[in-house]
Amino acid sequence: SKYLYAGFYCEDDDIWTHYKKRDDPIFKEEVIEIFVDANRNFRDYVELQVSPAGVIFDSFFVKYRWPRPWGQLSYNSGMLVRVHHQGTLNNPRDRDKAWTVEMRIPLAKLGPAHHMPPLNGDNWLINFYRFERSRRSQGEALAWSPITTSSRGGDFHQIRRFGTLRFSTELFVAPKTSIVNKVIKKRQITPPPRRKRP
Repeated sequence: SKYLYAGFYCEDDDIWTHYKKRDDPIFKEEVIEIFVDANRNFRDYVELQVSPAGVIFDSFFVKYRWPRPWGQLSYNSGMLVRVHHQGTLNNPRDRDKAWTVEMRIPLAKLGPAHHMPPLNGDNWLINFYRFERSRRSQGEALAWSPITTSSRGGDFHQIRRFGTLRFSTELFVAPKTSIVNKVIKKRQITPPPRRKRP
């Protein structure tokens, strides 16, 4: 009734970041992000980010990418974050494994919304992102709900591409046989037999 909890697990062989201050442009380096449109009006939304060093960037946009350049930086989400490293931050000489982020975000700071706290069955628009900017290989930009891309790359601010977060008081119990496993088995294709060399 008070908080939204979120977690990220980021595989990473080189965990690094240079930014140290709140609302630094951490999106230019390795980062995880959450975008929320709580009232589903496809207009105003919240952007939350956390770096591998635990630096927070949080901003509020009244409409698509406005105000420029990075929204209302006076906005404070009130979120608490914890970051854990399976490796060493900012040490390019070793091989890291991963870093994780845990977030506790006050629901009241994620509005405006139709109901606060959300009621059973309420839907919000949301998306989750990760930038992996490896210094050893090509970087990646990952999205939970797929976005459209262009020659300049993807646009994480595409509200119409966000997924749906549904609030429910019902307990979900996973079936004994996973639906995902059934789909994977259906899609498995038997490879053609190898031809003998003449």
